[in-house]
Amino acid sequence: MFELMLIDNNPESACMWEAAGVDIIFIDLETKGKLRRQGHLDTVISRHSYSDINSVKAKLTRSKLLVRINPLHSSSLDEVEEVIDRGADIIMLPMFSSVEDLAEFAEIVKGRVASYPLVETPSALSDFRRLSDWALCNHVEGYHIGLNDLHLAKGLSFMFEAMLDTDFKKAVCSFKQKGIRFGVGGVGRVGSGILPAEVILKEYYRLGCCRTILSRSFKEEVFSCDITREVMRIKAVYENSATSDLNANQKLFNTLVRNISKTQ
Repeated sequence: MFELMLIDNNPESACMWEAAGVDIIFIDLETKGKLRRQGHLDTVISRHSYSDINSVKAKLTRSKLLVRINPLHSSSLDEVEEVIDRGADIIMLPMFSSVEDLAEFAEIVKGRVASYPLVETPSALSDFRRLSDWALCNHVEGYHIGLNDLHLAKGLSFMFEAMLDTDFKKAVCSFKQKGIRFGVGGVGRVGSGILPAEVILKEYYRLGCCRTILSRSFKEEVFSCDITREVMRIKAVYENSATSDLNANQKLFNTLVRNISKTQ
């Protein structure tokens, strides 16, 4: 099953997205270090709060509620306790560097809710073998490979260029072979983007990716449209990829990414 996540802290619009078929509503509490890392880019830096967890959770009937906390810090224990008490179904840990970080995080969570670590540092990505072993032995929902910070850390000019990286390819291969669920990056509206959403989704399918995040541009472009139709179009493109020429699409993806990266 291909799941879609969407960042939204408004209870009413969260209900709207749930009804449209979004599987996971995403509250984003991460602020530590994010402005320094991404402040020069046109990326989302949320200003969500603990109270948003309560208000959104109270409205959801089907979709899961994921909360991204801050990277590990001196008050992580308090932060995790607060998030769990307020009703998070899944906690996402960003910017971890090693399996040792995951062990520290797991000791705090103690399996009370699912964890969904965000792989977005080169050191974490390159340690994919231990990440795979860790996921098999612990209460891990899977991994999400975050392309924003990963491409910045690697000095790349275009976000999706990180998917051409050798460690990325090895990591997704390892996750897929061991049956570990993983998500990758995000996607915009079908029929839009300098790198078309259709090309991205087919590549996600080929890799075995089971989740992605609906982008800010998707939210902005479809808000005045039939949003259920737009959400279902994304899922349909992914599912119909089973009958596509995935090798040809991979070549197109690689060519487009390389060409776009030269202009960034």
